[in-house]
Amino acid sequence: IGQIKIEVTERGFIDVPKTTPVIQAFREAGYEIAIDDFGTGYSNLHNLHALNVDILKIDKTFVDTLTTNNTSHLIAEHIIEMARGLRLKTIAEGVETPEQVS
Repeated sequence: IGQIKIEVTERGFIDVPKTTPVIQAFREAGYEIAIDDFGTGYSNLHNLHALNVDILKIDKTFVDTLTTNNTSHLIAEHIIEMARGLRLKTIAEGVETPEQVS
């Protein structure tokens, strides 16, 4: 079970009262929970807290323009800082170049 991660897209935030018990059941069974496509949907810090996730996956749309768009860079940077502060793992989807890594 430790190797299996359950991913919920941000659109899963639409109905937090229904989503929360399902996520909690997976957590109690030992699965890690990841929020996929973070930053593109229904980002809500209250919902992020309520769902008690383990991993934030930064959407590829931010990663694609990290080196050419300062706003994308700042958003990704602050998502990473927030995740560190919350002790969450962070995954940046679609990293393909050394520039995107740095």
